Amino acid sequence: MASSAKDIQLRELKDTVSQLKTMIAEQTELIKALRLIIDEKTSHEKALQERKPSVPKYLDIFYSLYSF
Repeated sequence: MASSAKDIQLRELKDTVSQLKTMIAEQTELIKALRLIIDEKTSHEKALQERKPSVPKYLDIFYSLYSF
């Protein structure tokens, strides 16, 4: 059974579509992982920003207790 040129072309196109689907799935997983990293970093930075105002408060208390 000899395949016609159209059959060969169709098989090649199906292979290309399959490869593209695989690539899209891999990139989607990469994007999800990057979003998680960004969310974790954002949460960490937000937590640090929330802690910042409390440091001067403790310094004020320290200075008021130990001022000469």
